[in-house]
Amino acid sequence: MKNILVFLAPSEREDPGLDQAVSIVAKAGGVLTLVDVLRRPREDARRLFDLKPGLEETLSRPLLERLEDTAASVARRADIRVAVKLLVGQPAIAIAKEAESGDYDLVVRTSSPDDVSSAFLATTALRLIRLCARPLLVVQPRSTIPVQRVLAAVDLGDKSREAVAAAVVRQAQAFAELHASELHIVHAADLAPLDGPQWTLPSHAVNAWRRSVIAARTSALRDLLATLNVTVPRERIAIVPGSATNMIIERIEDENIDLVVLGRTLRESPEAIMGSAAERILRRLRCSVLTVPTVASDSIAP
Repeated sequence: MKNILVFLAPSEREDPGLDQAVSIVAKAGGVLTLVDVLRRPREDARRLFDLKPGLEETLSRPLLERLEDTAASVARRADIRVAVKLLVGQPAIAIAKEAESGDYDLVVRTSSPDDVSSAFLATTALRLIRLCARPLLVVQPRSTIPVQRVLAAVDLGDKSREAVAAAVVRQAQAFAELHASELHIVHAADLAPLDGPQWTLPSHAVNAWRRSVIAARTSALRDLLATLNVTVPRERIAIVPGSATNMIIERIEDENIDLVVLGRTLRESPEAIMGSAAERILRRLRCSVLTVPTVASDSIAP
């Protein structure tokens, strides 16, 4: 995680995401790139830019000055290399395009109150989760540095899921090593398929099936960690029955987790109402979330 892209928080708010990114680059080396976005007007307002050719430059100037002032302050304080970019467009789409075109290891955004205010509206952080083809760290406003406990939430069951789980564990381990943090791992095994009224299997058969699933997932996780050469104390590993969202949130609260790392699926539309586990968790948590994309983005709509 040497090259990090940070989407600055609004000037009136604190920006722990920036502080987190500075801490990472200071320890790992590399370059910190600060970006802000000049929002492109709606279609019916774009004529203003045509009528007033200097308007875009006028609107850009304070944003660029803020970027440059922040970069200079960070460079003096942390003795790291800092670059700045001012993008134009819809924020999530502009950031996602820049992240995909640049050589970035991580994109960082400080969560705003709007990111957890609605179960339906797609906020900037949620749009980024849906579009960004790089690992995305959404930092909660009251986050502390260094991160003390990191939780890798892994999905198991087949080879494609285990490939994503490996990427999640690698990212979580890298973060834990960087901050000398505790690494925890959780897998939620959905054992609901045999719970419905349509099933007439005897209870001992259902219980045997559940035990076999837990045993298989435990073996798969053990093999995964051995392949990755990752050592985690047994008491920090949990394979629990239940829905992923509920069990991950319960584990986070029980273990006082500072950062949860989990996979996510990229979407073609940033406005989709139905959300992934990453989106549902972001809406309900007060800890930071690092999401790892499961596939590369083919294209991002203009």
